[in-house]
Amino acid sequence: MLDTLFADSAAWFALPALLGTGYLVISLVLDQLGGGLVDDAGLDGALDGAGSDIGHGADFSVLSLQSISAFLCGGGWMGVAALKFTDLGFTASALVAIASGVAVGWGFTRLMRALLRLQRSGNISIANTKGLSGTVYIEVPPANQGRGRVQVVVQGRRREFDATQRSDTPIPRNTSVRVIDVRVEGNAIEVEPRSSD
Repeated sequence: MLDTLFADSAAWFALPALLGTGYLVISLVLDQLGGGLVDDAGLDGALDGAGSDIGHGADFSVLSLQSISAFLCGGGWMGVAALKFTDLGFTASALVAIASGVAVGWGFTRLMRALLRLQRSGNISIANTKGLSGTVYIEVPPANQGRGRVQVVVQGRRREFDATQRSDTPIPRNTSVRVIDVRVEGNAIEVEPRSSD
């Protein structure tokens, strides 16, 4: 098994495949446990100034950690298969890996966009978040300086919403907040840090 994965230049494909597969599995498990513990926002924000991260529904970023992991997973395993089970050399196997990775990453991004559109089309109203507590997912900037993202459990489901605040101090990631106002027309919530009781 290890010879198949790491001998004859296969490690160039096997290591990305294992990393991508590991990240996707861990991300899936943590998401099912209600985690959100895997940091997908940091790379998304750095790669896309408009903030197209996983929480933006139809704007799911092509450069999210999940889509990059899907690229590594699909491309890596196809590269190993092409190198070990065909007569292709390393260069041709690398081309197969890149093409496969792009296809898997693109397919994953399309699938996530479709799933997040379905999620947003549910019957959960943003108005129902007022008074609820949540956790900052992407830092909420000072008043009038943009929006952050906050995860809120509403009607038994964990949802992410654009969030603003009134204070001049940013609210960092993982801070517990309370929803104090809802702007339905702007599809955003206004939050404040929860006081530590």
